[in-house]
Amino acid sequence: MKKSLHILADFYGCRGEKKFLTTQKFTEPKLVSVARRAGFKVIGTLFHEFPNGGITGLVLVSESHIALHTWPEKDYLTVDVFFCNFTRDNSLKVRNAILELRKLFQPRKVVARKIVRD
Repeated sequence: MKKSLHILADFYGCRGEKKFLTTQKFTEPKLVSVARRAGFKVIGTLFHEFPNGGITGLVLVSESHIALHTWPEKDYLTVDVFFCNFTRDNSLKVRNAILELRKLFQPRKVVARKIVRD
């Protein structure tokens, strides 16, 4: 049985385009693209845009998810990336997805927690 990597990360001081912290119509396709480039089948999405411009979003993939929550007034977001599969190791795909998200949001600081799941 292979292990699966789950990364929970906080992105502080995001310097990317503000629209990705505030507007679902820009953020949702980017997250879907990250999941597809990682090699996963997107099953669906669920996003909510708050009146203050923050976003909560989920991209459900065949082997788990990418989720995020933004606080544009603080240039801050949390992200949760988990691609599980008990027949192969998806750790590199999880790391690559986090790298793509870092390029998109351009945080000054990232605090990440890595969880290896059986």
